[in-house]
Amino acid sequence: MVTRPSRLLLPALLLAAAAVAGADEKAPTLFTVVASTPGAPGAAPAKLEILDQSGAQTAKTVVAAPTWIIKPQPVKRDSRPPERIVELYTGTPAAPALLCRVWLRYYAGASGWVPHFRLEEEPLVARVHGRWQPLELIRGAGGVLVLHGGTLPNAEGYYPRLEFGSSVGPVAIVAWQVR
Repeated sequence: MVTRPSRLLLPALLLAAAAVAGADEKAPTLFTVVASTPGAPGAAPAKLEILDQSGAQTAKTVVAAPTWIIKPQPVKRDSRPPERIVELYTGTPAAPALLCRVWLRYYAGASGWVPHFRLEEEPLVARVHGRWQPLELIRGAGGVLVLHGGTLPNAEGYYPRLEFGSSVGPVAIVAWQVR
C-alpha cells in the first residue's frame, strides 16, 4: 500500500532532478556581436554572445566601438526556430538607453537554420502641436545608426549579417534583452 506522502515524494524528486539538470545547460547562442576594432592595442576585439534566454543580460565588459558586427550562429533543428527580437542598449550599465532592436528570422541553409537580421532604430520623436514628429539632429542629441558593408538584404528585408555604427562616434553596447 502506497501512502500519500510517498506519492508526492516521487514527483517532487523528479522535478528537482530536472531543475538541477537544466541549470547545468547553457542557453543556445542566437548570434554574436563583435566590435570592429580592439579596445586596446594588440587585444582581441570585444565579443558579446547573445543567448536565447529571456530577461535582461549585461555585458561583462563595456567597450565603445565605431562599428559592431552581428554574426549569425546556425542552428541544427528539424523545424524552423521561432523569430526573436533582441533589444540592444547603450549608455552605462546603471542607466541603459535603448539603442535599437534587431529582428531575427531563420532561413534554411547548408549548415542548418541560419539567422538573418533586420535593424530597427529607436526613433527620436517628440509630440509637437498634438502630433508625433521626428526630431532633427542637434548638437548633443544622439545620432542615427548607419549600416556598413556591402551585403544586401533578402526579399523580406533581412540581412545575412549586419555591421552598424553611430553617425556621431563610437557606441557601447552595455545590455540586451531577448523577446
